[in-house]
Amino acid sequence: MSHVRITGNTTLVASKHGEALAAPGAVYNGSATRITHSVISGNQITARSAEGSAIAFGGGVLNDGARLMLEHDLIADNHAVATGPEGFARGGGIWNGIPFLEQRPHLTLDHTRVIGNTLSASPGFPVKGGGIFTAFPVTLDHSRIAHNLPDQYFGVQGRFMTTKLRR
Repeated sequence: MSHVRITGNTTLVASKHGEALAAPGAVYNGSATRITHSVISGNQITARSAEGSAIAFGGGVLNDGARLMLEHDLIADNHAVATGPEGFARGGGIWNGIPFLEQRPHLTLDHTRVIGNTLSASPGFPVKGGGIFTAFPVTLDHSRIAHNLPDQYFGVQGRFMTTKLRR
């Protein structure tokens, strides 16, 4: 995909008695994909459960066990919200892991900005990866991750961002 604007999408998943799972906010990637010179912005997902778990992840982009290249893109002002008696919110801008497919994802950000994305949840819920939540290393090449809440990025099992710089 190139020169695309994916903006203003809203998803609400609500449950009275069971689990509420909301993902992704705008882009789901499950195969090798390259997105260039595009904007993914102002999307919101909300998971709301009265009695079960509320889970929200991938407010802007969900990379599910695939190769994803984001090149000269803006991932901004996306939101993931989880409310209920238990649950979590992860990846306000980008979520990179294996929720459905069973292959290892490869995420590369090349001259891409991940800015102003947020996570929120009921008190006591874990909220991690306001900008990026990743279960695997991510390659950053001249990319900026800034002004995301509650944090810029979070990597599980000690796997954090790696940086590749062009000379």
